[in-house]
Amino acid sequence: MTVTMPAETVAASTVFIQPLAVDAVDAAAMIGRRPKTLENWRRLGIGPRYVKTDDSDQSGVVYIVSDLKKWLKERAAATDAARGSAA
Repeated sequence: MTVTMPAETVAASTVFIQPLAVDAVDAAAMIGRRPKTLENWRRLGIGPRYVKTDDSDQSGVVYIVSDLKKWLKERAAATDAARGSAA
């Protein structure tokens, strides 16, 4: 989402708002996987943390952006350790 000021000040005052949470489609894109992979991971109890948006069986989920970033960094650190390099 982009919030803009009146036309005369747009160039100097455009504000970009980073979302706190994203849906599974956007989360998958952020980590380079398919939404179906995230769905499978949720079923298996693995993968990044997620939040159910309601209590129904057909509930949607969202992923907190900071959790996705943390999850990726943890994977990078594990890969670095396996290679014997410091992260």
